[in-house]
Amino acid sequence: MDWPLFERYVLVAHRRPSRAYTAALCDVLARHGDEVNNEDIVDVLAEIRDPAAVGFLADTLWWQPPWDEFHQLAVKCVWALVAIGTPEAFAVVCEAAVCEAEEIREAALRQLDVAGR
Repeated sequence: MDWPLFERYVLVAHRRPSRAYTAALCDVLARHGDEVNNEDIVDVLAEIRDPAAVGFLADTLWWQPPWDEFHQLAVKCVWALVAIGTPEAFAVVCEAAVCEAEEIREAALRQLDVAGR
């Protein structure tokens, strides 16, 4: 992959959110690699709000890269799942609301409260 080119793809997808980008973004997100900014991909998926991304966001929520000691990627996954708003997405957020990691748990509880759940 041409990762610098992919970063531009992510930027375009952010500026013009469309479900047409979901498959490619989720494919790269599922790799759990350090070649790209996974947080940016999650941000774009939050903008796109495609239910097809729920499983990928759930997997990413529970992945903790060594560089993410404060669970910021997971917190962004919580935000993206709430933005998608399907029952499946909220089920993942409810699981996060009872997890051991304080940052994830607090983000999930806060988002559930805001969403009235």
